[in-house]
Amino acid sequence: FCGVRAATSGDVPALLGLMRELAVFERYLDRFAVTEAELLRRGFPAAGEPEYFAFVAESPTGLAGYAVYYLIPFTYDLKPS
Repeated sequence: FCGVRAATSGDVPALLGLMRELAVFERYLDRFAVTEAELLRRGFPAAGEPEYFAFVAESPTGLAGYAVYYLIPFTYDLKPS
C-alpha cells in the first residue's frame, strides 16, 4: 500500500475497472451504466467545481481501491458538506 490521494483524470480507466469489479461482486453488472466519458465529464469538468469527487488508494501495482463522494450544499448557508 502506497497511500491515498485525490483521483485525477488519468485514473479514470483504472477507476472504472474497480467500479465494474464492485458491480460484479454485488451482482448489478447488468445495470451498471458508468462510462469513462461520464466519469470525466462529471468528475473532472473543464470549468467549475466537480460534481463528484473520488479518492484512490494506490499500491505498487496500481489502484487498489477508491472512495467516491459528492457534496451537498446546505440550504441555510450554501456551504458544501
